[in-house]
Amino acid sequence: MSTTTAYPTNKQVRLPGVGREIEDVLLWRDVKVSAAAFVGLTLLYLLLEWSGYSLLTIVCNTLLALVSGAFIWSYVAKFTGRSGVPLPRVVREGVSEGHVKQFAQNFTAVINKGLSFVNRLTSGEDVILSVEVAGGLYVAAKIGNYFSSLGLLYTLVVLAFTVPKLYELKKDDIDQAVSTASYHGKKNYTQYVEPYVKKIPKASTSSTTSASTSTIPSKPAAFESEADSFQNVSKQDIPSLSGHQTGAIPNYPNQQGQGQGQGHGLGLGGDASGSYAPKKVI
Repeated sequence: MSTTTAYPTNKQVRLPGVGREIEDVLLWRDVKVSAAAFVGLTLLYLLLEWSGYSLLTIVCNTLLALVSGAFIWSYVAKFTGRSGVPLPRVVREGVSEGHVKQFAQNFTAVINKGLSFVNRLTSGEDVILSVEVAGGLYVAAKIGNYFSSLGLLYTLVVLAFTVPKLYELKKDDIDQAVSTASYHGKKNYTQYVEPYVKKIPKASTSSTTSASTSTIPSKPAAFESEADSFQNVSKQDIPSLSGHQTGAIPNYPNQQGQGQGQGHGLGLGGDASGSYAPKKVI
């Protein structure tokens, strides 16, 4: 006799973010499987709560027992000619690139929704969302004062095994009640809260960026005029350096007269004819 419970198609619900197997367990599609899972989790909670051991200690001791048992099994199988520890295929062969891509594609939308939520929350533009999150965190902090972490985790397990099934059985009534409550909530919000919310200034993340990009410092007018006047200087105002280009030294007058020789002031000896010879400088 099958224990699987059948419901009309319009009464069945789908749980977002979980696989079909987990959904069948939480919605009690197979009573035996769901009952075994719930009883097992309850026994694990009682073991952790009453034994006095921490979760890390129990997990490590369990893994130690499994590793020791697998080691003994493998050596016994070698001497007796039997097969080793039966492992899943994914453990023996690993995952393929296609499986990893499929996993990434399935979670890309979830990750983007989470990042979009964080962006809305931190930007300060959605005041209602910030108030809702702050209120939820405050309530969660108050509940945490009355439950331990393990007790809160088991409470979530109990809710996961009861709330979806209760919603599936009373879907029409719950939807009607939620719709009525939502209507009255939006009406009261529009009438009493929204006028005050509109008076709260909203944060803008684009104004700072536009201001920083638009206010680029320009070149001072005085600097531009000096640069332009420097470029307009004619070549006649600059002393000729043709002597350096041809290898000759220009004739600069010294204190004793112009005919004494070229380059006299430079430490070079010369005569009136323009020829010169290097002069030793001691």
